[in-house]
Amino acid sequence: MAHFGILIPPTQGHLLPFLALSRTLMQRNHRLTVFGIADLQKSVERAGVGFRAIGEAAFPVGSSQRFQQAMNRFSGLEAMLHWNDHNVQTARTLAPELLDCLPQAGLDGLLIDQIDLLGASIAEALSLPFVTICVAEPFNWEPTIPPTFVDFEYNPTAYGESMYGMMMKRILRDFNPVIDCIQTFRQEQGLAPYDPMTCLYPVSPLAQIAQLPQFLDLPRQALPDSFLYAGPFAHPHETAIAFPYERLDGRPLVYASMGTLVNGKYALLRSIAEACAAMGFQAVMPIGMGGDVAEFADLPGNPVVVEFAPQRDLLRQSHLLITHAGLNTVLDGIRAGVPMVAIPISLDQPGTATRVKWAGLGEVVSYRRASTATILAAMQTVCTQPAYRERALHWQSAMNQLDGATTAADRIEAALVTNARPTLMDVVIADEEPSFV
Repeated sequence: MAHFGILIPPTQGHLLPFLALSRTLMQRNHRLTVFGIADLQKSVERAGVGFRAIGEAAFPVGSSQRFQQAMNRFSGLEAMLHWNDHNVQTARTLAPELLDCLPQAGLDGLLIDQIDLLGASIAEALSLPFVTICVAEPFNWEPTIPPTFVDFEYNPTAYGESMYGMMMKRILRDFNPVIDCIQTFRQEQGLAPYDPMTCLYPVSPLAQIAQLPQFLDLPRQALPDSFLYAGPFAHPHETAIAFPYERLDGRPLVYASMGTLVNGKYALLRSIAEACAAMGFQAVMPIGMGGDVAEFADLPGNPVVVEFAPQRDLLRQSHLLITHAGLNTVLDGIRAGVPMVAIPISLDQPGTATRVKWAGLGEVVSYRRASTATILAAMQTVCTQPAYRERALHWQSAMNQLDGATTAADRIEAALVTNARPTLMDVVIADEEPSFV
């Protein structure tokens, strides 16, 4: 039996896949401990996973909800910059405590979310072997595919590659506070610098495991040998969530979810409701923790607006999924065989939306151009052309062949058998400091 520590951000979209993966590892008699802020404790312990609170003074109970409410005010670049600033402050606050408590925890290795800014560097500084887990789309950069954070279709031409290069320079500029935080910490710990042009954040040389199925990714040419497409970690049966099924009135159902972050967009939800009403559909709209359901009481078409909904059950009944293109929701949509309209708002969502369109699963509406008319046009295209549903059913069949949690657990066990010191030589510039544009 091994003891694995877990470092994850305090968001539901990242926590739930990790808990599903933890369940599989615990069935193999491994012990798991999440090192996180107080807001994670109830959910983690309810799942039977160990918990060690960190940052209790700086991040008391309720901190995550307040941050989410703040994020709801932003979209696009503003949301990403706010997210980056928050992550830098959080990482700097928690790093000293992690450096102190992790060596005392009796760990055989760490499972680290790829968006944990300093997790990989902390593990390396402590000589703890670790595996990088990509709950969201992997942040590995290649010149032949569009960067994750920009709204740009896949274009395998010289022009496309030129555009991707320009976009990546902009991303490095926008992420400079994040990169500087990581590089400064690595220098303080006597570690070599990493190369953000290979992967935006440092990753494990032992194993980098992605929830993203390979069939949903763009054609890649430069992934490291340690990379694994595992597929979704989540169990196909979800925890019971109360829902007013009696309010469903028999019209074709549209599940419209804008996720758990940057989702408090009244104008966008009104446009979605108007488009659904125009097509004779009834929408279900979960708005997440901290949202005020009463604010949406006047939406047309009698949509069912709730904080949370049994997403997978409702998707199985749905005619269409309208999504922010968060990877977990997209994967649930594929599992249900439902075509999609993606409206990415910020963060990694544009990259996932690009993959939805590339795979033939649906259409994409830019958030900047989202209106009743543009959403309605995309819905009509997806709902009237059989190819979208055919592709959704095709990829549903492919998804049903995957057991992401088992595949990931196998690789974790293989990677963390020995306590070898992790290095980042595969992603380090050996002779010079990386230049940030």
